[in-house]
Amino acid sequence: MRRGRRSDTRRRLSEAELAAAIGYRGAVCPLSPSEITDWAGRLGGAGANRERRLRNLVTYWFAQASLFSGVKQASEEGRVRGFVNRRLAQGDSPDAIALPKHLHRVDKWLPEIAERLSNVRSELLALPGDVDAALHIGFGDYDSALDQMAALAVMLNSMAEAWHRPRLGTGRDPGNPRSKWRAMQSGY
Repeated sequence: MRRGRRSDTRRRLSEAELAAAIGYRGAVCPLSPSEITDWAGRLGGAGANRERRLRNLVTYWFAQASLFSGVKQASEEGRVRGFVNRRLAQGDSPDAIALPKHLHRVDKWLPEIAERLSNVRSELLALPGDVDAALHIGFGDYDSALDQMAALAVMLNSMAEAWHRPRLGTGRDPGNPRSKWRAMQSGY
């Protein structure tokens, strides 16, 4: 056994099992016969048996991957439904609910919210002196609320930095912040 490699305990599918699975799903090979011939040659195997095996493998795994193609769309639809339901629960009318521009890109949406919070905080800090004094007198925790607005903006930006961003070719879901957030928290 080679060091550093895990042994593969899955058994290899036979030609009959591949053909049965392909037939059961009604799968079609996404590559043309000439592409299969070309790729079989590039992979070091020529001949009808190698081409048939390659075609069956490509067809089988393409069909397997196709099973998951609706997962991202369902996830995005769920995020929209959740957002709308939370806004309705807050008392917003359906006509007043507008989807945020970056609803599906939390790494962009959170910084926009943080920027708006920072702008509101700056505007509150720039209020005329008599208004500022009245707020301090009327609300003993006014300074604390301003500090919390600043802290919340920092928190939102930190979460956005930790959130998975979609990257070309990685297949990562942008909706799962766990691994980067944990790494950021643990200092790695």
